[in-house]
Amino acid sequence: MTALSIDGVSKSFGSTPVLDDIQVDVEAGELVSLLGPSGCGKTTTLNVVAGFLPADAGRVLLAGEDVTAVPPYRRDTAVVFQNYALFPHLRVRDNVAYGLRARKLPATEVTERVGEALTLMDIAGLADRYPGQLSGGQQQRVAVARAVAVRPRVLLMDEPLSNLDAKLRQEIRLELRALQQRLDQAVLFVTHDQEEALSISDRVAVLNAGRVEQVGSPSEVFERPRTVFVADFMGVENIFPGAVVDGRYRTADGLELPVPSAGPAAHVGIRPSAVRLAPGGAPSPTQYEARVTGRVYLGDSVRYHLELEPAGIPVVAEQPRSTGTSWQPGDAVMASFAAEDLLPLESAP
Repeated sequence: MTALSIDGVSKSFGSTPVLDDIQVDVEAGELVSLLGPSGCGKTTTLNVVAGFLPADAGRVLLAGEDVTAVPPYRRDTAVVFQNYALFPHLRVRDNVAYGLRARKLPATEVTERVGEALTLMDIAGLADRYPGQLSGGQQQRVAVARAVAVRPRVLLMDEPLSNLDAKLRQEIRLELRALQQRLDQAVLFVTHDQEEALSISDRVAVLNAGRVEQVGSPSEVFERPRTVFVADFMGVENIFPGAVVDGRYRTADGLELPVPSAGPAAHVGIRPSAVRLAPGGAPSPTQYEARVTGRVYLGDSVRYHLELEPAGIPVVAEQPRSTGTSWQPGDAVMASFAAEDLLPLESAP
């Protein structure tokens, strides 16, 4: 059953279009991430779904019911905001109870649901504290408890982890995913963090300039990006425009590559981790002379900036330290690309 359907939603601010025919569905029990850079329209999409902004065109459906013209307080949704939006003058238990009381539930049911939500988020011991007495991670748990207490059909989360440090963000991410699966909760999750979207989602919708460029499972979006934008955003740093000529893919810079196993396209891309490096030697149809121009130590791996000779075409390679081989700026190396690692990419969807 489809819990949420964003059906052809468009939105402009004045003469500036910010959403263009957004099409995204969230099935019951599914977590779908809206992923993209700042300004791509992901939070605007969430605000339209929540009813905080009107759509200029298109519809928002909850369980098949058109709620496009329904005010926020009558939509069966709950929102976890980026800044948590806790009431500083209310204790934790009263913050969690706020939505329940707004729905005019009986006092006994409010008390029961608040207790369940606090226990679910492992913050029952914080019930009598004020938000100012809590850490960032604790505040985040309170915000989630408040949202799940109302048992919404769809939970909307607007970059809820962005204010946490990296280690805590990873911990809370795992907790949120486990909670979502335990509750079988439909979630629309907004993030700009690729790793976050890949690790927490059933499906990912990648947005660019107000349009959905690709929707798919995390593995599909990462391993088989469809467009230049999606590939670049998902870490495919080596992207070459070109065409197939005489059985080889010839880039605009004159570089000849194998034709991608998945077929030709307007562009090809290759991840830095798929660029293989070896000591200098003789070039071949799949091996190219290169010179190291930069080196960045990343802990488990080393990133090399290269120029393919003689044209000086820039390429980025990333090698695990476990290879035991290291190069320095100025070193001559051989770079190779396998056809199965080349990604065919279109300019736009």
